[in-house]
Amino acid sequence: MKLSEIVFYRTYSQTLESGRKETFDETIDRVENMHIQKFLAHAFDIHQIMNMVRCKKIVPSMRSMQFAGTQIARSNSRIYNCGFINIENFKDFGDVLFMLFEGVGCGISVQKHTIEKLPVIKLGFEEQSMIIKDERESWSNSIVRLLENPYLTFDYSNIRPRGSSLSIGGTASGPEQLQSLHEQMRSALKKAIGRKLRPIEVHDMICQINDVVFIQQLRKSAMISLFDCDDEEMLECKSGWEWFKTSPWRARSNNSAVLVRSSPTFKSDMERVVRNCFQNGTGEPGIFLTNDADYGTNPCAEISLKSKQLCNLTEVNMLACNTKDDFIRAIRSAAALGTIQATYTDFKYVSDEWKKNCEEDALLGVSLTGIAQNGICFMMMKMRRYHSLVRYRQLASILQSLMLL
Repeated sequence: MKLSEIVFYRTYSQTLESGRKETFDETIDRVENMHIQKFLAHAFDIHQIMNMVRCKKIVPSMRSMQFAGTQIARSNSRIYNCGFINIENFKDFGDVLFMLFEGVGCGISVQKHTIEKLPVIKLGFEEQSMIIKDERESWSNSIVRLLENPYLTFDYSNIRPRGSSLSIGGTASGPEQLQSLHEQMRSALKKAIGRKLRPIEVHDMICQINDVVFIQQLRKSAMISLFDCDDEEMLECKSGWEWFKTSPWRARSNNSAVLVRSSPTFKSDMERVVRNCFQNGTGEPGIFLTNDADYGTNPCAEISLKSKQLCNLTEVNMLACNTKDDFIRAIRSAAALGTIQATYTDFKYVSDEWKKNCEEDALLGVSLTGIAQNGICFMMMKMRRYHSLVRYRQLASILQSLMLL
């Protein structure tokens, strides 16, 4: 068995009622059926596009392969690979946990100009309690409620025990990890009563939130944390290796200092961060160059994103493109598939801004793999851009007319 097949059966193939795992073609059938149900009038075109996936010339969103069907129908955010959010209010903490549960890698910003928008931590009332349901919305909401009242108590009796199988794969973490998260957050919040949280405190809480998802073994949740280049606590939060014993949750995130290119102190800021990176001995923090500090990025830092915006990806396997026509058809098919994916914006639980941003600025990334191993494709790179733009305009017009029906 090839390594790619091991990954497929481990992560993307769903278990059928008979107890066996889906074949690759059955998984693609599941994705195709989901898209056809949404755009029945374009069933033939969708079938042709998915045939390109079957012969492995293009790849869809891998989240669509993992969750296509009832899971994405229930919450469209599961079709997306990653997103970004500025932490500006308590609900944003819940959004992060929910998105990580959905399989969405998260970039976050704990820059001071965003963290300053958070409310002051209040004393709260000890007699208040919340019953937590065995669902991700309730888990996420418990985080928000705790931030609003550090003395809030919880009833965990409805949460299934650790090790129970999940219908989407993986196993339940049980109530213990959530309970540990609540206690970690409660301890930090009690120390902050009467003031606002500092960036390092928000960063630690988000990393601890990430731990809850990580332990479920559903997907190793990716995260990047962006911070001000003059924030000494964030610069030093992975200094040496002692943090791995005292604050192990910090391993859940890569950290990068934000450097604005137009800043008059750009050169000295760059020197400080690089010097700090070498002194830390851990390869962190990294550097995130930007023209606008309000924009962030996904965990791979491959695209600029607004706060509460998602990254939408497809891929072309250039090794499977043997001719110029093969390459052009693959690019067109990948662009079409990505455009279809971008219409999935019926998000659950999270703030309305996610839907608004994803519809106003429907991003699409078509990546290429195997470029160096396919010489004929080098001279066709400019053609890729032309044909993609033509296809985007055609499909956007079609989908806009369908949405107006």
